[in-house]
Amino acid sequence: MQRPCTNKQVADALGETPPRIYHHIRELERAGLIKLVYTAPHGSVIEKYYAAVALRFKLVADFSAMPEQAAVASSALVAAEEDLQTAVTQHPNQHVHIRILHESTWLNPDERRTVEDLIGQLGEIMQKSIQSGPQHSNAKPLSLLVLAHYPAD
Repeated sequence: MQRPCTNKQVADALGETPPRIYHHIRELERAGLIKLVYTAPHGSVIEKYYAAVALRFKLVADFSAMPEQAAVASSALVAAEEDLQTAVTQHPNQHVHIRILHESTWLNPDERRTVEDLIGQLGEIMQKSIQSGPQHSNAKPLSLLVLAHYPAD
């Protein structure tokens, strides 16, 4: 969002509930990606308005020990950024849905295989669509980036 927003405004824009978004707002603030810019009384509640600290963020990581993985990860991130910029600039008056999931957890081998299988299924769906082109008159473009990292067996 281009202007300061409350937790509720962000939730409404994303079609979610404020309690579901609250944790993410708090984590974004803790990470320094957004900041509290002002508060305003609204009845008996003080609304907090947050804004991004920058219009763009760049991921910088030290992959010097893994040059091949670094090149692949870097090119995927650059391509995703370009796709997002294209989507936003080509349709300036149209809302662009952006879904971001960032979770860190511990998985047992069966759970990790399930995640790997789901990523594989996503890849198959995308490849099939790329090869066949739009099959429906209401088809819309989709850019997908899935980044999973974990120790090799």
